[in-house]
Amino acid sequence: MIDIAAADAYFSADNHTGASSWAGFSRSARTGAVAEARRLLSRALCRALDDALPAYCEGDTHRDDFAVFEQALFILRNSASVVNGGVTPYPAAVPTTGAEDQQPEPTYAGGICVAALAWLGIPATVSVRG
Repeated sequence: MIDIAAADAYFSADNHTGASSWAGFSRSARTGAVAEARRLLSRALCRALDDALPAYCEGDTHRDDFAVFEQALFILRNSASVVNGGVTPYPAAVPTTGAEDQQPEPTYAGGICVAALAWLGIPATVSVRG
């Protein structure tokens, strides 16, 4: 299920290193970010996202739900209201704030973060031949 309860479980302290960053945002901000991320990914993929995935099994490589959750965290960490006093527009590849002291998170494919692309099975690298 792609909803705030599933996102909160995904970002639990025993499951994800971004737990403290996720928990640092209000419930309404997290809920909005999940909805925004879902729309962004669905539009980019030109398809509806799978909302009826079974429980995660080790080795799963394609998870629409986890892609949405990673994108939601990216949106929260890099939104204009958080970064640079609200001056930097989303999407931005800028340093995040918070206890985790994250490095800048680059975006690809119209603002989709690398972690979301990985859960969608889309390579985030580009080969240039010349």
